Amino acid sequence: VKHYFEYEEPNGTVHEIWRQVSSKLPLIKFMINRDKRLVRSSLADGDCSCLCSNHTVGSMATGGSISRN
Repeated sequence: VKHYFEYEEPNGTVHEIWRQVSSKLPLIKFMINRDKRLVRSSLADGDCSCLCSNHTVGSMATGGSISRN
């Protein structure tokens, strides 16, 4: 797209638009990456035990609970 809108005037409107886009691009990339990392859960049933429990996979598989000494 840039080759269609590149002009020789250094302080022109097109140059200002590209400057603003390039300054916002790192934040946009960060937000996209953060959204990919976040765990999305469906809380329609209200059960979030898989996300909110302190149980490990091993203790859940054996039916045991975590005890603190």
